[in-house]
Amino acid sequence: MKWGSLYPAEYVNVLYNAVKANLKSEYRFICFTDNHAGLLPEIEVRPIVDMELPERAWQSGAWPKISVFTREAFDFEGRALFIDLDTIITGDLEQFFNTSNGSFRAIGPNSWTKSKKRKPAIYYLGKRLIASLKNKRKNTATDVATEKRSPGIKRNTMGTGIFAFEIGEHCDIALRLMADVDFALNNYIFEQHFVENQLQHWEPWPDKTICSLKYHLRRPIWQSFWRHPMRPPEDISIVAFHGDPRPIDMVQKMHNSLREFPHMWFGKVKWVRDYWKTFSDQ
Repeated sequence: MKWGSLYPAEYVNVLYNAVKANLKSEYRFICFTDNHAGLLPEIEVRPIVDMELPERAWQSGAWPKISVFTREAFDFEGRALFIDLDTIITGDLEQFFNTSNGSFRAIGPNSWTKSKKRKPAIYYLGKRLIASLKNKRKNTATDVATEKRSPGIKRNTMGTGIFAFEIGEHCDIALRLMADVDFALNNYIFEQHFVENQLQHWEPWPDKTICSLKYHLRRPIWQSFWRHPMRPPEDISIVAFHGDPRPIDMVQKMHNSLREFPHMWFGKVKWVRDYWKTFSDQ
């Protein structure tokens, strides 16, 4: 799904070519977008279903993603695998369909190749301070869900950067959002927090299928000044890039990633550059 100007068409084309190289079964590659300019002709384009979301829902979080659960999104049945554009495909995708059993699957606590290491408290205090300054500078509404969560709302443990579902079976999620959009935006952190709270049951992706750039490939703080993020293990099929940096940030010449201070590096990251070049030249 692509809207606005954050992700250019190249992101969609690279993802399409990477999926094509790693999925041998018959499939349809669909991009829901408000602008199809520059997309490869092989990509099936559909408009994003209008859920009458306010502007802030398009600017903060990924609330329009919930439109894939509407009845209007698809005119056929089957298993759908949703992949965020800031994702790198490094291996076989067949397993993401073969292990489905009809359940809703998403990134969960057991999906990563190893657990996330807890950083010192000062690290999180610094991140919160930087985030608050960014919000003030952008003059956007800040999220109050973590501080004033309504009774009955569970904390967020699900990630929807990569999720799979049976088409047409979760229309209630979209209907509940449209029934009270303001409540959802004011009480849930992001769209994935809302989706998790609407599901009766969901399963995390199996271990050793997905890894996170931030949690597993990025070097320790003291090394990230001079060592680039590691290559993903050979048994990993997907590398998730949640937040900053994004893949293109690691491809551009002499880019320095200061957005996740104190983590930073200078110059192109070779394995990401090679991936991008391989699938953008096809």
